[in-house]
Amino acid sequence: MDSNNKKHILFIGNYPPPYGGVPRHFEYLIPHLLKNNWVVDVLSGGNSGIMRQSNLTVYKPTEWQRRFNYARQMLHKPKHEVFRRLHETSPSDWLRYMIYIEIGRHIIERQKIQLISVYNMYSYAPIGAYLSELYDIPLIVTNFGEFYSHQSFFKKNPQLAEYVIKRSIKLLAMSNHCSVSYKEIGLRPDVEVIPYGVDTKMFKPENDGTIIRRRFGLSADEVTVLFIGRLCKDMGLSTLLEAADKLAPTHPNIKFIIAGEPGDSLTAVQTLAQRYPKQIFYATSVPFDELPMWYAAGSIIVAPTQGKRACGSLSAIEAMSTGKPIIAADIGGIPEIVQHDSTGKLVEANNSDSLANCIVQLCSLAPTDLKKFGAAGRASVEARFNEEQLDQQFERLFRELAKTS
Repeated sequence: MDSNNKKHILFIGNYPPPYGGVPRHFEYLIPHLLKNNWVVDVLSGGNSGIMRQSNLTVYKPTEWQRRFNYARQMLHKPKHEVFRRLHETSPSDWLRYMIYIEIGRHIIERQKIQLISVYNMYSYAPIGAYLSELYDIPLIVTNFGEFYSHQSFFKKNPQLAEYVIKRSIKLLAMSNHCSVSYKEIGLRPDVEVIPYGVDTKMFKPENDGTIIRRRFGLSADEVTVLFIGRLCKDMGLSTLLEAADKLAPTHPNIKFIIAGEPGDSLTAVQTLAQRYPKQIFYATSVPFDELPMWYAAGSIIVAPTQGKRACGSLSAIEAMSTGKPIIAADIGGIPEIVQHDSTGKLVEANNSDSLANCIVQLCSLAPTDLKKFGAAGRASVEARFNEEQLDQQFERLFRELAKTS
């Protein structure tokens, strides 16, 4: 491809590791962009420094770099009224924004950035908006329900959201639920919905979970309920633990595997696993390339997310792509993914009784009936959440909006 046709994009959002919605999105999208003649810079949270490879540079500023950039930004304080008012209400947020703005300035002044794409209205959008104005670069902003989770902040600082919207050439969301979240603070801008997908060649029904089951001493025919995600309350883990605690004494045939990055619920997981060592198992290290085997190891996958902020559920999409029935919380954007009684079951969020009853119901089904859920889920993912097709859609949008001169 002609080098003169190269496009240069700056992403501002969390790059893996650890994994989550945006990091996983980057894991899929960025390689696609690199193959299509893009140069990519990423300004991310974290503190591991700078990572460089061909046409990709990721900035996760270390503490030393943060201090250095704090000193630099003191010489170039943004005069914009938005940031002066933000400083008055939240000095810590103001300082974080200023440090990342200075790093962004450093990137842009050394690269020919033609487009800025920012993820998270609260954490990163103000940074992207200011850089967009300062250097006259088109801006795309994706929100993930921050108007639900940080409603009081935005109601105190409505000018910040208004400023970001004004600067954006395109507003995106991954679900209808999050596209309308602006109304929580009285705003109704136009928002385009592009869902996030998964690699259907990686997450497929043919995957074998035998190795994972053997780690926990489970045979191929034992009914196993699997949770994959951060071990924290926001993921609804407390609801799952309550349900497992209710079922373990009366349903010894149902096994639970709980796996993911350590979080605020890790101790509770460990305590329950010690109480029921033959039924409840956990793991805190799940490499990304092993994820397909983990999903394949589950008979049923659960996604009991509890927050209204949830734009969707990546684990639900990955489970469906693997051909597994899914039990998910009926909250946020999840009902846009999981079709009740077709690809899985939706249960009331934060209701352990509802979750426990649904687990028992699905575990009592014949394997052929479970496969019907799985087949419907796989078909849904192929039609609506195919990562390859969605990456092409993002790339076309980026190319259309990128600055040409």
